[in-house]
Amino acid sequence: MFDSKNVNIGVIGAAGKMGKEICKTILLTNGCNLSGALEGDNSEFIGTDIGILIGRSKLGIQVTKDTDEFFNNTDLVIDFSNPKSTLENLQNCKIRGKNFVSGTTGLDASAIDKMKIVSKTVAVLWSPNMSIGANIAINTVESISKSLSEDFDIEIIEHHHKYKKDLPSGTAIALGKAVARGLNKEFDNISNLGRSPSNPLRKNGEIGFSSTRGGDSSGEHTVIFAGDGERIEIKHISTNRAIFAKGAVKSALWLHSKKVGFYSMKDVVL
Repeated sequence: MFDSKNVNIGVIGAAGKMGKEICKTILLTNGCNLSGALEGDNSEFIGTDIGILIGRSKLGIQVTKDTDEFFNNTDLVIDFSNPKSTLENLQNCKIRGKNFVSGTTGLDASAIDKMKIVSKTVAVLWSPNMSIGANIAINTVESISKSLSEDFDIEIIEHHHKYKKDLPSGTAIALGKAVARGLNKEFDNISNLGRSPSNPLRKNGEIGFSSTRGGDSSGEHTVIFAGDGERIEIKHISTNRAIFAKGAVKSALWLHSKKVGFYSMKDVVL
């Protein structure tokens, strides 16, 4: 039931796998309403009631491509789309004064910089992984890295479903950057995102990455700290997308009270 006292959350990319999961989670979460569902111009689901798409009865909220219609009743936006659309959606939020939560992966440094600029006008929260557990893992590997010398080799291994496009995953990159912070080094200077037969050997102090794709895994990440005679492994496994949706909605409710600023899940969890 719609409650005028709740936060009205609009979902961008609502007909996608994550978008539908977020819509379900909003409906099950106290303190918020599902107020709109936005998709791109070419989506086959335009005009479809979002309730039908998520396996419920009709909710009276149709998937739309009309941004004006979408933003009319929306207090805050959750975006799980693609890098290009995310930047367009970000600008729409800036123009309309709506806070913005995004879990889109594959964003480059330029896109992150644009988010930071917009965050001076509205509050922006971006995280490549909205899972609470994954973000605790990210914080943990940073802490471990601060305590270790370069005698430990560091490797990050990740596995995702066969349809995932970005590689390494956004979470793997986030883990690598956490390690680099812990070592007080620049990530780009010590990361090796994929070895090749022509350059198979690791360098001292580098962070190595390995990626595999297959099946329906929603994400498995392992950070290995390998020393002589001992090894530390920090591992996070997600078994369904619901954990990301719960994190996204939790982040949205947390961000609603913020006026401006650039935030991450670390701000929400820790």
